[in-house]
Amino acid sequence: MYIVHTYLLYLAISIAVTVWVARTLHRNGHTFLVEAFHGNNELAGSVNHLLVVGFYLLNFGWIVWTLRTYQEVLTVRALMELLSDKIGTVLIVLGIMHFFNLFLFSRMRRRALDRRPDAPPPLPPSGYLYPRESAR
Repeated sequence: MYIVHTYLLYLAISIAVTVWVARTLHRNGHTFLVEAFHGNNELAGSVNHLLVVGFYLLNFGWIVWTLRTYQEVLTVRALMELLSDKIGTVLIVLGIMHFFNLFLFSRMRRRALDRRPDAPPPLPPSGYLYPRESAR
């Protein structure tokens, strides 16, 4: 039986990919957070670290939660098929988490840009819409 081998491979690959994605997000997300927090490097670093901790907790929890299987793994083929199902699921979850992080970063960045005191004032309206007479 290859079930223990499957579990070990699944854990090793899933954890390695999760750590790689988390480090990439941590390294590249810092710049966005510094801008979102108006140059406050210390606050950006703290939030960035907390985001990575949450990312690890969610993904490692998912990996452990989906570890169990009731499928018999009697051949190398069955090992590869089960492993690909499990790793594929982890990669999809990591992708969803990545896009969720990007969404959060972009919202924070947009809010920071909207609240800048040195930003130019909004433009006045160029026209007005009047209700139609038939709508009354």
